[in-house]
Amino acid sequence: MTKHYQCTRCGEFLNDSDECTNCSTKGVGIKRTRAGRYAQAKKGAEFGVGVAEKVGSHYKVLIIVLAVVASLVAIVAVSTFGDRITGLRFGRDGLHIEAEPPSVVATPYMFEHISSMLDDVIIGIDDIIIALEPLAEVPVISDGTDGQDAYQILLRYAQDGDAIAQYNLGVMYRSGRGTSLSNEQAVHWFRLAAEQGLANAQFNLGWMYHNGLWGLLLSDEQAVHWYRLAAEQGFASAQFNLGWMYHNGLGGLSQSDEQAVHWYRLAAEQGIAGARYNLGLMYAIGYGGLSQSNEQAVHWFKLAAAQGLAIAQSDLGWMYYNGLGGLSQSDEQAVHWYRLAAEQGLAIAQSNLGWMYEHGLGVVEQDFVQAIVWYSHAAEQGNEWAIARLNALQ
Repeated sequence: MTKHYQCTRCGEFLNDSDECTNCSTKGVGIKRTRAGRYAQAKKGAEFGVGVAEKVGSHYKVLIIVLAVVASLVAIVAVSTFGDRITGLRFGRDGLHIEAEPPSVVATPYMFEHISSMLDDVIIGIDDIIIALEPLAEVPVISDGTDGQDAYQILLRYAQDGDAIAQYNLGVMYRSGRGTSLSNEQAVHWFRLAAEQGLANAQFNLGWMYHNGLWGLLLSDEQAVHWYRLAAEQGFASAQFNLGWMYHNGLGGLSQSDEQAVHWYRLAAEQGIAGARYNLGLMYAIGYGGLSQSNEQAVHWFKLAAAQGLAIAQSDLGWMYYNGLGGLSQSDEQAVHWYRLAAEQGLAIAQSNLGWMYEHGLGVVEQDFVQAIVWYSHAAEQGNEWAIARLNALQ
């Protein structure tokens, strides 16, 4: 079953708008997905027609007017959310909208005219940095140093105020290497290093506040504070996360696609796959002060897809399928990228790959068995188009 709400904090898809079951976000942090907005618009259109029909034959003019209005509402809803209308039919049981699935081989985020709203784009916040930093001016720590010896050396330097040692000590407490695992001690040493301006520690502290981890109360304001400090030092993951916070208007920030684009670009130029994809999508739609450009969208999608980001792979496949952004139309390339994304479990890519097999596009031969296999994978995740195709084939 398709879920009509999504948490802007963690990306969890939800059945209702009351509260996120994953991170407990409430209120404005819960938004309708594309499917939810479509369902709401369609329901409104059907209600309008139902009212018109109940008025009776004595008010035929009113019936016609309301029917036309309902049709326009449905058309706007469907075209806004990317479905291609093939017909509108009125019956005794209400309004029937006949439409193809979103671009048939489009992603949930990109439709035929690439006009979906960006609030459906949830590229997860980058994971916390936990790898040890190289220890400057601590030559006594070599590859042969065991965990406990390293801990003692780091502790001495950290107590003397060395920021890198403090950060690495926090990592050791977080991983339990050379000492007992202690999230409280990890936070303590990360904070000391962050307060001295170490970008890695600032990013980690921001990420912990953003997720309410390790004894810290969840605070988007504190997350933004620490992300910004790290981002202004050029820390790529912090730049991406700060852009994401601007995009969603969290942490006391005014929602700003322009600022989101600014920080996404800085992170994208340093190789953050999620930032590359988001920047490509902003170009595809023409948000954040950018001129709409399929060529730029393809450029950034390619970079993110090459890094293995499933949604970028799926969108790149869609661009090949439609021959957009300077690409030569190629069903074979579309199948290639859909398959890579589908094998990572992306439902829309699985559905798209099923479509290609069903119609013999970009594959060796038409194969209904493979079509059913991929539709089934997508259907298990609630993909409505895949469910519809399975019903048609079986």
